[in-house]
Amino acid sequence: MASQLLRTRSLFGALILSSLVLGGSGLAACSSDPDPAKPVVDSGPTADSDIPLPDGGDTDAGSDGGPVVMDQGVQVLGRVDTTLVTDTKTMIKARLSWPGAQIRAKFKGTEVKASFRETGGAGVTTFSQYIILIDGKVTKTLKLKDGPTIDEVLATGLEDAEHIVSVYRKTETTFGTTSFEGFTFSGGGSALPIERPSRRIEFIGDSITAGYGVDALGPYDKDFPGDAPNGLPPGPATAGCWKDDARIVTPADEATAAQLKVDLENASNSYGAIMGATLNAEVSLVGWSGKGLVRNLQPTDTETFPGLYDRAFAGSASPKWDFSKWTPDLVVVNLGTNDFFAGDPGATFGTAYETLLKRIRANHANAWIYAVIGPMVFGDGRTGSLNYIKEGAVKRLNTAGDAKIKAIEVFHAPLDLSKVGCGFHPYKDTNAAIADKIAGEAKLDIGWR
Repeated sequence: MASQLLRTRSLFGALILSSLVLGGSGLAACSSDPDPAKPVVDSGPTADSDIPLPDGGDTDAGSDGGPVVMDQGVQVLGRVDTTLVTDTKTMIKARLSWPGAQIRAKFKGTEVKASFRETGGAGVTTFSQYIILIDGKVTKTLKLKDGPTIDEVLATGLEDAEHIVSVYRKTETTFGTTSFEGFTFSGGGSALPIERPSRRIEFIGDSITAGYGVDALGPYDKDFPGDAPNGLPPGPATAGCWKDDARIVTPADEATAAQLKVDLENASNSYGAIMGATLNAEVSLVGWSGKGLVRNLQPTDTETFPGLYDRAFAGSASPKWDFSKWTPDLVVVNLGTNDFFAGDPGATFGTAYETLLKRIRANHANAWIYAVIGPMVFGDGRTGSLNYIKEGAVKRLNTAGDAKIKAIEVFHAPLDLSKVGCGFHPYKDTNAAIADKIAGEAKLDIGWR
């Protein structure tokens, strides 16, 4: 593992220097954390924060969001496995594993509690994190532990009035999976009817889509000396990331780095979540760090994204997601960064990309599909992505008669440290810029405003 991390770091240095003018070879990798440690600090949103989430749909019909859609009870948003649910009014036994998945409810009262049962993620120590919102305001970050069912007070001392509570999954499946065991409202009341957005967007991708490293400026810890091989730049004075991999030398260093990796992942600050809020759309984030179409970031990880695409519960091949029950207006695909990390993956990448687009079209006959050439692919890697995706898969499908598929390029300059989060991933402000660009295309193509 140490040699792999050192190799990864050396490649990063080469790509950053070459990408100044977008002329050299290189790209950044979408990182995954194979063995995170138990977190000990809370660096999530504060009670004064707002999360950019859709407000539940517009009340006016038409292009502003369509007619109001109502759920009669506890609501699930995003890709949530409900195959074990026997009562859709309570959604008990709904399982959350994909980033950005959400459980929410409207209730009347002064207090709300919830019960959860946490189980292992993708073969690692588990500690899923959730952002708790009351009426759109962040009140706490909930960090779960593996084990028996636990009861959590989400909010108390509220005005005796109607409120909306949201339990928003901040982390991806690598960091644990969760069975929701129900809300308890003060006075023994039940969930009230609640609106949901009528627009829907699905995002398919890797760590960028999952919101990896978005919550701190980077690329590395502020104490990085800046004289490393390959000329890696130091982090800014405010950098709050984990140490450069090659400088993690003690178990304490490793534990701190693992803790920060999970603490600084935040699906709510991903470009997908921000775009959903901008367009008042329900969002499904189908993202997994380190995954590619034909090869992953870690050579020992052989389970590529095509095998994950149709999963309801991310960590298991069954049950399958029922595509007929949730139909997006738009599907945004942002894959390829990990495929190109070790060089050109070859023509098999273009074939696999086209096959995935065809699978999406088979599941969603009328949706727009955007094929994104992402913000962490530079130089020759970017040229290859454009060739295989824009000039290859997308053009072939357009020629075959599918006019609702298009390629979109996004980019952020990696040496501008005001735009780089941890591990060279886009910082949350850069995610907002990416969201704005893609949302602009959606407004033109779909007529949303």
